[in-house]
Amino acid sequence: MKSFFPTFLAVVIPLLVFALPSFGQGGSAKAVNESALTVKVTEKENGKPVLMATVYIVPVGDTVATAFTFSNKKGIASFSSFPAGKYTVNVQLLGFKPYKQDLLFEARRYVNLSVELEEDAQLLDGASITAMGDLVTVKGDTLI
Repeated sequence: MKSFFPTFLAVVIPLLVFALPSFGQGGSAKAVNESALTVKVTEKENGKPVLMATVYIVPVGDTVATAFTFSNKKGIASFSSFPAGKYTVNVQLLGFKPYKQDLLFEARRYVNLSVELEEDAQLLDGASITAMGDLVTVKGDTLI
């Protein structure tokens, strides 16, 4: 048993010294080229958080969103991981003017963005009825 222990240590210690640091490198080259974004959405008028605003990012020059989410009750929307590059950040909610901003997201950088949405009075106007159609009457099995 005494001869086994020194041999065991002679094998295990070099493995631990050289193998363990490689576990911390984690993942792939893709993770090295990733970025992250947190958006805080508030009302410009009173600074209150905006719930359920649509937040999405589109690569500049493209028309397809890379990622989208909705703001929570604190007005926070987060994207934890997307490829670095230049994107248009879009924030929209019915009753507010849409927000757009082009940003360059560098690899391995976390970006915090504050967005104040401004009310859009034209979208908030109510509809008014100006005319009324003829009433439908039923005669037997026919609608008139």
